[in-house]
Amino acid sequence: MVFETPFAFLKKDFRAYRQYKFSFILDIISIIVFVLTNFYLSKMIQIGNSQPLEHYGNDYFTFVILGLTLQLLMYTSITSFSQSIKENRAHQTLEHLFLTPHHSLIILLYSGLWPMVLTMIRICIYLLV
Repeated sequence: MVFETPFAFLKKDFRAYRQYKFSFILDIISIIVFVLTNFYLSKMIQIGNSQPLEHYGNDYFTFVILGLTLQLLMYTSITSFSQSIKENRAHQTLEHLFLTPHHSLIILLYSGLWPMVLTMIRICIYLLV
């Protein structure tokens, strides 16, 4: 099956993430605090007709939330692969991954899959709150 390998990587990383339940709760709390802080900050800042904000309807809050979500996506795409290699090396599982019959590029790409999925979940929470 084509999706067997990516789901195996997602399952492995989800099991590791699931052990830290308090981390997920803190993630949600930090997102809510950030959104509320910037919402009230945007209400305090009175911006007239600002040219950079014209694309966002002169709304500072929309500008900040969209900028943050794009920054999260870019940061995760840049750091997820090196971070997953570092974590697998620290847990001494990197050698085992490279001994599997999969190509090393596939292993590297699928290792960064969970952080991207987690970032997409965070972005959805940012946009929903």
